[in-house]
Amino acid sequence: MANGMKRRRRGSSLIMAMSVMMLLSILGIGVLTMSLSAMRSASHRQSSRNAFDLAEAGVVVARQQLAEDAGYAGIGSTLFGEGEFSVTVTQPPGNFSRRVITSTGSMPSLDGSTVQRQVTEVLSVGSIHELFQYAAVSNEDLKLHREFRITSAPAAGQVRIHANDDIKAKDTIFVDGVGFAVDEIDLEDSPSFTGGTQTGVAPLAFPIVDPGLVDTLASSISVQSGDMLVNSGETVVLMGKYDGKVEVMDGGHVIVDGLVFITGEFKMNSGARISGAGTIVGLKKIKLYGDSSNTLGDSNRLAFVSMESNSHAIELNGPDPIKGLLYAPNTHHLHFKDTPLIGAVAAKSIYLHGSGEIIHDQLILLNPPPELDLIMPSDGASDIKRLYWRHD
Repeated sequence: MANGMKRRRRGSSLIMAMSVMMLLSILGIGVLTMSLSAMRSASHRQSSRNAFDLAEAGVVVARQQLAEDAGYAGIGSTLFGEGEFSVTVTQPPGNFSRRVITSTGSMPSLDGSTVQRQVTEVLSVGSIHELFQYAAVSNEDLKLHREFRITSAPAAGQVRIHANDDIKAKDTIFVDGVGFAVDEIDLEDSPSFTGGTQTGVAPLAFPIVDPGLVDTLASSISVQSGDMLVNSGETVVLMGKYDGKVEVMDGGHVIVDGLVFITGEFKMNSGARISGAGTIVGLKKIKLYGDSSNTLGDSNRLAFVSMESNSHAIELNGPDPIKGLLYAPNTHHLHFKDTPLIGAVAAKSIYLHGSGEIIHDQLILLNPPPELDLIMPSDGASDIKRLYWRHD
């Protein structure tokens, strides 16, 4: 009997020992599972942080590229350490000075999955007056007749035109975008606005150009008295003040360098050539001639401002495009017919007709002509500025 009791105690001890071992095993497995889960969670958090850092790196790369090239559109998957990032840069419709950067960072985790984080940043790029965000702006009526076209480049469908009074469009005019008017929009025959029209909008402010200020600024550079004639075969660099008339003959070439102030008329004849980077301000009429000999490359950034108060303050002639930004705040009419303009125009009143075209050049808006901001101060920030930032 004693032996039986001993066997039962040994059996109970064995069962208890096995139970303890099972409990310890279960606890060990639980602890191991929790440890593995904590490790995976820690790894996931670290991968998430790394993915976010990669997304931020992509934004930095995009911002640096935009400082050199406002047309930068992003980059595909780019390896960086153990992860990678990709970036897209887009432009909101009709807003040439805004860029939306979307950067995605990807990082592998211990469980074999890939963790992704995304950062979005909205930037202001370039510096130019609000008027030139539109292809054509009139302080009074804006009239469009016959086959005249207004388009945009390099992106299509981005055109905006505006009148502080009425828009009057007839015949087969084509506007690849939206027409805005403070008062009425009168459409006759079959004009086309691909983005529609809108009335009752707020008027746009036309900046006052101070001739005295322009005179002072230009005179501090240099002063030349008397009329200037640039003959065939001659190349002249224009800068500072010219107290008289400036005329460029067939075969002549003028290079604009910064601010130019002309008290008389500025006239380009057929076959004359103009290039450079700067702003010409004239007290009298400005006559431009579009000819195949003109240089239309991206390095040419020109603005023409006429203070003439009579009709046709700025005239465009010739068969080939003229590149630049035109501003005539005092003229009764800015009137050009068949000569294409690559740029934008703002004037007291505008009459566009014939088979001509305005190509709203987005790139010149992002890299505007030098000294234009002195004449027409921008209401936006210069260079690149962060307007908005968020992450997922």
